[in-house]
Amino acid sequence: MPYASMDLRPIGAWLKHRRYSAGGHFRRPEVIMNSNQVKGTAKDVAGKVQQKVGEATGSASQQIKGIGKQIEGKIRKGAGDAEEAAKDAERKSRS
Repeated sequence: MPYASMDLRPIGAWLKHRRYSAGGHFRRPEVIMNSNQVKGTAKDVAGKVQQKVGEATGSASQQIKGIGKQIEGKIRKGAGDAEEAAKDAERKSRS
């Protein structure tokens, strides 16, 4: 095994550094996207795929369904963006 002799201490030190601030207090990891943003983006991508499949097969109904999914995804992602903006405003007001 080539990795058996690998020294993992530097990785552990980096992870410890990432979890704790300079004062030694535990930092909560930052969340990149909330669930509405993730689900909205996924639905948007699925709708784009469905629309392209409809174009490739000549199916107007699949194209329309794909566009509908894209709209649903964009609305859900927008709701997630608004939720994150509200959280950011709350965090800034507490500081």
